Amino acid sequence: MLAMETYFDSLTNITGIEIGSAPLQHRHFCIPFRKNSDVNDGNIHYRCGACLTGQSEIDVMTIRLLAIPVLAFVLSVQSVSICCSQDIGAAADIIGSRGGVFGVDMMDTRNFSLLDYRRILVNGETPTAEELCGRWRGVNKGIVTLVGYGQFVKEIGIDGEACFGDNVQVHQVSAECLRALGWQPKIAADGLVERRGKFQIRPANGRGPFGHAATFSYRDGGNPKSDAVRLIVDKVVKVDENHLLGRATARFGLIDIPLAYFMLERIE
Repeated sequence: MLAMETYFDSLTNITGIEIGSAPLQHRHFCIPFRKNSDVNDGNIHYRCGACLTGQSEIDVMTIRLLAIPVLAFVLSVQSVSICCSQDIGAAADIIGSRGGVFGVDMMDTRNFSLLDYRRILVNGETPTAEELCGRWRGVNKGIVTLVGYGQFVKEIGIDGEACFGDNVQVHQVSAECLRALGWQPKIAADGLVERRGKFQIRPANGRGPFGHAATFSYRDGGNPKSDAVRLIVDKVVKVDENHLLGRATARFGLIDIPLAYFMLERIE
């Protein structure tokens, strides 16, 4: 799985993309493709999952076709277990050098690679239910940014003896505008905030490299059986008093397909 995360990391750090004659700076996955053969202007045009305007559009079928080789690659490496000796103690170095000592924003995914996130997750602390409760602004880094899902808000609370949460849908903005304009909720036609993806939180089970992490199970969150969100399973650890780090996967039987790492920051 480590090899796959390295591969996805290379896809999420493409820069210097040009759409038409306007140069843009991107830090997410952009798909290159040429225009139709009946329009022969010699230019290469791009589609970016976070840019949904003008020439940059690509249809859903293309995204599905692109998912096929990705899925095949995931399945081919799923059974390979890779031990990374650099995980030991690396999280402290990463957080110390990038997480605030030099004033680096923990919510700017450009400051961390997928391997950085993995090391932090492996060495993170097990959060308690009380530490998880509250409202959290979140950012994703991984293949889910392909479809323009980079930011969100999670709300978590205790209902009786169980801990539950859901996701507030927000307007997506660029990394440069995130602190100023980010995490503004989408409002549905009925005037309520748009939400999708309820989950139940289960304690750490002690199994695997992320056995110390809390599990956010969307299958147990009361989502409709027809909703694909039920496939999602998150593993979440505590980074510090105000930040959590998670790893989102889609679970098909015994196979977990990585979708993204996400950083959460407590909303005061």
